[in-house]
Parts: sequence; structure tokens; C-alpha cells
Amino acid sequence: MTQVYYPSKKNGFIWGIMLLILIVAPLGAILVALRKTHVDGSLLSIVLIVFSFLLALFLYFLYALKTMRYQIDADSVTLNWGTVRYTIPMTAILEARKVEGPLVGLRTFGGSWPGCHFGLFRFRGYGQVEVYSTRLRGDIVLLRTTAQTYLISPDDTDAFLAVLHETMALALAPALTPALMPTSHRMAGRVHLAGSTAAADAIRFRQPMSFFRDPIAIALVLANVALLAVVFIYLTRLMPTLPEKIPAHWDLAGNVNRYGNREELYMLPAVGALTAALPLVMGFTQHGKNRKILYISAAVGLLLQVLFISILGGWIGKINLI
Repeated sequence: MTQVYYPSKKNGFIWGIMLLILIVAPLGAILVALRKTHVDGSLLSIVLIVFSFLLALFLYFLYALKTMRYQIDADSVTLNWGTVRYTIPMTAILEARKVEGPLVGLRTFGGSWPGCHFGLFRFRGYGQVEVYSTRLRGDIVLLRTTAQTYLISPDDTDAFLAVLHETMALALAPALTPALMPTSHRMAGRVHLAGSTAAADAIRFRQPMSFFRDPIAIALVLANVALLAVVFIYLTRLMPTLPEKIPAHWDLAGNVNRYGNREELYMLPAVGALTAALPLVMGFTQHGKNRKILYISAAVGLLLQVLFISILGGWIGKINLI
């Protein structure tokens, strides 16, 4: 029978909405001010992209907090957080126990504010832990599996652990008493365990995998490299058509107040590439532990490159108008 447990979310929503206002209000004010000063379109586009990205990101975090829950079924535990859904077979759980906070450590990937914690953390005494919790103080549940360690915060930790331990005992019963069963039952138990192990292997996207055997990672990294190559090839073909000196800066009224060498156009994609390289390097270091981190990092790299390319496009467009 399915049992669903929810964390206490009130504080997380209150703090999340306050942080959303603190982030969106200043950016919104800057956007309005820029529109009134008739600033050039490229700068306005940058602020609008940043504003939209942060707004969408934070709204997703609030949605994910709303959907956070922990579900116990006869053969698995499922952790839900937004679009993230981890199904852990009972046979893959090595340990499930209550720990007392506060936990001391660092967040290595993810987000955290009072009442909402998600992502990868490294806690003293526990190592790397994947957290989907609304608290790091008080009673918290630690789930250690064959693939990863999780930290969750059902509102009633005692009731959650009581049901989980009972379900684990039932799921593991065929493996614990094989000698006392008839042959047919032992065979059924082996089939059950084999099926559970196969299910565990199927969901372990964290299992070690060479980068060169990961098609998603290869495609995302190649997309970053291809985008950078296309921009540099375009600039190389464009250079002979430009004068030696080009407008390099404009004041708020739209008047040119500095000229520079045309080669300065290479700076923007170069800076974009260096900025995109930072999350990519972080993703590569974590690829063997959690491939999802590289996927997200490569996507962030693409977004940063597009941001700098949009600035470059606005600069070239203004040069052509002069």
C-alpha cells in the first residue's frame, strides 16, 4: 500500500517569496530605468534575459518546493522534487535512520534558503549527500543506498521510518530466509531480487561512466564548442569588411565616446567561452559521480555563450548603422 509523506513547507514558501521579491524588484527597477533613458537595445536585452532567467528559475524552485514529497511503495521509495523523481528499490537501501541536526557542511551544487534545501552537500561525518529537505536542524532522515546518500525531512520522521523499516523487512524477507523456504519459493525470491537489482541498475544514472560513452554529455559539450567555432569563423570573415577603427562604446544618449581596434570584437566570444568553461570544468569533475551535474553545467555554458553573442550582435549592428 502506498504511503505519502510531506515535509513542512510553510517557512520555505515565506522565505522563498521574500527572496524572489528582493531579486526581482531591483532588476525590474533597472529595466524600467533603462527603458526611460532610451539606452541601446543590446544592454536592454541583456538585462531582460537576466531578469527572465532569474524569475523563471526562482519560480521553478518554488514549484519544486510545492511538489516535494516522499512516497513509500511495497518495493521502492520515491523522492519527488519538481521534475526530479528518484525511485529507490528497497533492495538498494543499505541504511535508513534518523539523524539530529544541525548539520555542518558546504553546498557543492544546488540551492538553499531557510525552509528549502536541495542539491549536493558535503556534511562533516556523512560525506557527499543529495538533499531534498525543508530543514537541516532537528530530526532528519538519512537514506544510504548502493548509489547515493540522501537527506530528507518528512514532517513525522518516526512514522516514516517505522513504515519504511517494515516495508524493507517485507521486501528483503525472501533474501533473509532462503534455506527455510521450499525450492519454488527460493526461486521466486531469486527472481524478485534479480528484478529489483535490474531496476536499481536502470535508475543509477550516477554509476561511473566514461565521458566518451555518454552521448548526452558529448552532445552538450560539442554544442558549446560548435557555437564558439561558428562565432569565431563569422568574425574572421567579417574582419576584412570593417574599418581599422570601430566604435567601441556609447554614452547613454547613444553618442560614440570611444573608438577601438576592430579586433576587439573577438573579446566578447572569448570572454563568453571562458565564462562558460567554469561550469563545464565543474561538471567534468563531478561527471563520474553524477552525470546530471555535467548536463546542467553544459546547458548553463550554452546560455552564457548566447548571452555574450547577443551583446556582440548588438555591437556589430550598431557599427553597421554608422
